[in-house]
Amino acid sequence: MRRKAILLLVVLGFVADSAQPLAVGSADPKPQLILVGHAETISSLAFSPDGRWLASGSQDSTIKLWDLAKGKELRNLAGHADRVTSLAFSPDGRWLASGSWDRTIKLWDIGLGLDVLTLAGHEAVYSVAFSPDGRWLASGSNRGVELWDVASGGELRAPAGTGPVAISPDGRWLAFQSDPRSEESIKLWDVATGRESRALLGQSKVLPSYLAFSPDGRWLARGDYRLTLWDMTAGGETHILASRVGVLSLAFSPDGCWLATGGSGGVFLWDVATGKKLLHVYHPGAVLSVAFSPDGRWLAAPGDRGRRERIIMLWNTDDIKAVLGKS
Repeated sequence: MRRKAILLLVVLGFVADSAQPLAVGSADPKPQLILVGHAETISSLAFSPDGRWLASGSQDSTIKLWDLAKGKELRNLAGHADRVTSLAFSPDGRWLASGSWDRTIKLWDIGLGLDVLTLAGHEAVYSVAFSPDGRWLASGSNRGVELWDVASGGELRAPAGTGPVAISPDGRWLAFQSDPRSEESIKLWDVATGRESRALLGQSKVLPSYLAFSPDGRWLARGDYRLTLWDMTAGGETHILASRVGVLSLAFSPDGCWLATGGSGGVFLWDVATGKKLLHVYHPGAVLSVAFSPDGRWLAAPGDRGRRERIIMLWNTDDIKAVLGKS
């Protein structure tokens, strides 16, 4: 526990020093919907595949399901013994996977609101991700990467690695961090053959690297103290969008045109084609998760309102486009 707490303080301290907050202008888009309910910092968000629900995980060890049409809490899922760090819906929307610092992954039946399976064997879990067919689940911690059979809960063949994981949209590639001290610290593992395919250059020596594939599979984004895009169709050609940004979360828009990142100072929006920073919505504190709804209507991020009120902010992307059109 002490090691995990020190790592989090190092990450947040580094980010706070490296990111320069920008002033909020009157033209900044305002959240169209704000959800309130968690007692502690919100560390993970995930939309259901049909976009009806938003799941949020918190350092209060709970998960909440929100009905977005009504703007109200639908369920409270309790079962973890420590903070919930990552959430992922299965492609059919039936299951919700949650990773926690309690060293477990839980599989929840959304219809029943019950955890039906607990997977153990990790250290602190950084991330969870379903395969596109929903048959297996990948998870990454500070000590290892695991693959799990969803039906049986059994462990599958997995690569040697650590940190957050990402699965390509076609299910072919598993991306993960092999060794943050290595220059070639991001590995691509061929799921079908069980072999490492290639290593991608990286720079992080301290921070975990957060990863996301674009919806078309062309780009792999990596965020730590740099924000980097690798072109998967051009042999891993590297594009550095920004340095010393302290990324703690990232997500592509469904059309692949935008990349949203969260870190100290708020939410940033980037143009994938040009690498240009389009928008910075300032918010105090560290934004630990960002997520787009499947239809692209919403961009969600957690935050604080006052000293004790934890909130989830949802921006309508039409409002964001209107602001960008005026800039």
